[in-house]
Amino acid sequence: MKLPIFFCFLALSAGVYAQPYKNPALPIAERVRDLLSRMTTEEKAAQLRSTWSAHPKIDDGSLGNPHIMDSLFGQGIGMINPDFGNTMEQALRYRTAINDYIRTKTRLAIPPIFLDESHHGLLAYQTDVFPMSIGFACSWDTLLVQKVYTYIAAQAAARGTTMVLAPVVDVTRAPCWGRTGEIFGEDPLLCGLMGSATVRGFQGSCDGSIAPNHVAATLKHFTGHGQSEAGVNQGPADFPERVLRTFHMEPFRFAVSRVKPAAIMPAYLEIDGIPCHANPWLLKDVLRKEWGFKGLLVSDWWAID
Repeated sequence: MKLPIFFCFLALSAGVYAQPYKNPALPIAERVRDLLSRMTTEEKAAQLRSTWSAHPKIDDGSLGNPHIMDSLFGQGIGMINPDFGNTMEQALRYRTAINDYIRTKTRLAIPPIFLDESHHGLLAYQTDVFPMSIGFACSWDTLLVQKVYTYIAAQAAARGTTMVLAPVVDVTRAPCWGRTGEIFGEDPLLCGLMGSATVRGFQGSCDGSIAPNHVAATLKHFTGHGQSEAGVNQGPADFPERVLRTFHMEPFRFAVSRVKPAAIMPAYLEIDGIPCHANPWLLKDVLRKEWGFKGLLVSDWWAID
């Protein structure tokens, strides 16, 4: 007896998605629960790790060495940090090779997140450069900003980038702060508007999804970073809660409520002696419970150390 074509298709589909976490038709929460139930402690820890393509050097030699690949990716890995020195062809070749290794050689085949820096253009060879954020802020033109970052997102996605570490929505209230060029000025509303437009450009949506030819955005640095002591990048920001909420936190709250960025990066600094990266009031009480943020928290470079 011949089986109907549609029945054969359903049976085939069931075989492809024998593990529920791989089935895109299921709700995300259900897929996550299933995946977590299968993961070992080592595999969970690996998803919290990242590696930089320059340390250790990921090149044709290491990609062809099974011992190096197993030591780096054998349990999977959460993120691959930027490969600033590679051409587009090299980036695509390396990222494809890493993806293929993880897909075929690891037990759970969890794809990594490929990161890049992208404040005013993708920080890589063969890409275009645009004005810094402080220049765009002078225009108050959110539609222009959205168009520019839509273009930047397409360049990033073409290189296999999954997530960019931008935009910076810190509010600068200290002219001596060394990163003033990266931000949209001293007004919390303007920073929130321009930052939201940047997120829309990067992600191609306002509902938290990532459209085709777009990338996930990361708001940073949460919080008080634009007025650190003496303008030092890792200096403390010991301000009362009212100042933090009125000025420094407002652009983040604004963007979270309007455009749902995929990720938020805590600031290097400490507030009242507690580093932002380990501040439960900031990251749990305010960000998760009060604002309902459901995205990723991404650490700054070596901030965990």
